[in-house]
Amino acid sequence: MRIDNAIDRYIDYRRNAGSKFESIVRIFNVFSKHFGKETLLSSISRQACMNFLYEKASCDKGVTSYWYNLYSALDGLFGWALVRELIKENPLPIEKPDRPQAFVPYIYAILMLTYFLGLRPGETLKIEISDVHLGDENYILIKDAKYYKSRFVPFNNQVAMFLEEFMLWRKDRGLPSNPESKLFLDRFFYPYSLSAMDVVSWYKEKKNVQDLLPVLSTYLGHSSINSTAVYISFTDCLLREASNRFESYLF
Repeated sequence: MRIDNAIDRYIDYRRNAGSKFESIVRIFNVFSKHFGKETLLSSISRQACMNFLYEKASCDKGVTSYWYNLYSALDGLFGWALVRELIKENPLPIEKPDRPQAFVPYIYAILMLTYFLGLRPGETLKIEISDVHLGDENYILIKDAKYYKSRFVPFNNQVAMFLEEFMLWRKDRGLPSNPESKLFLDRFFYPYSLSAMDVVSWYKEKKNVQDLLPVLSTYLGHSSINSTAVYISFTDCLLREASNRFESYLF
């Protein structure tokens, strides 16, 4: 059976079983484009699969987390085909490389969306679950932005896959998933504060916070330090670090 026909039948099988399957479809599109949609699924060798995985999801330090996404999706396809005798064996490599060390998802995700979508930091932190639209139309609704205007910000498949992975990460950690919940929450389920995060790191590094506030103000696009101060809420960790600094002067 040709790759495109096998993929179509497998997707129908999974969707009939109740799977939404959007992110996996994108992986299969990459797979089909790489090998050619008219190629027979049974003709793909183990070495060809290995070359595909490492070409699409490796870096100087080893494989990326995307390597495991590719492997998992293809393992489902090949397992389905094997049961139906469309292939003689699963051509995926038997031994897997070590998983990459997990990054800090929140900081990385905030920077990803802010940079790639051209958002202001404050806009990124105000995104709610219901504002993120994945599937046939990939976009984020930015509500009540500057001058109280809202806008739609579209994004490509790469950002869509990242967001889907991030949503799963949130779900695994029991973070609220109701539509009005903020996309970025701290461990107490409060909206995440990038400003507070910066200030906490400055305290820990024993830097002069007063001298660095203008730097934060410029980064956030504010015209004055007074505007920046509004966004620096006293979280528990910020209060603790500030107290430690104060005690160091007294004792």
